[in-house]
Amino acid sequence: MELRLQVIILGACLVSLLVYGEAVRREKLMLRITFPWLFCLLVTVLLTLFPALIDGLAFLLGVASPMNAVFFCAVLFLVMVGFFNYVTMSKLRQQTVRTVQELALLEHSLRQQNKRGDKE
Repeated sequence: MELRLQVIILGACLVSLLVYGEAVRREKLMLRITFPWLFCLLVTVLLTLFPALIDGLAFLLGVASPMNAVFFCAVLFLVMVGFFNYVTMSKLRQQTVRTVQELALLEHSLRQQNKRGDKE
């Protein structure tokens, strides 16, 4: 890998890290959500600093081309992120349903109390 490309990749990783850090600081992103992306940045930095790791990864996976190994790992990473987003979305949906049900019960209870107060 050329030195120029390594510098560009490391610069992009640094800018990404700063953007994620600023978003977390301003509470636009939760830190827990940024962990997979921070892990991806760390792996990218390692593979950029040590390009021989890509060849080793391709050998371990039994892939002829190192770029195919990188794309395979990227697809696995995106599938993992999609799965965890789905899990989070499911939890939020369950919490929303529970909150709506509790609100409905509270409104019903309040109406019952108001009806009793009007009769007395």
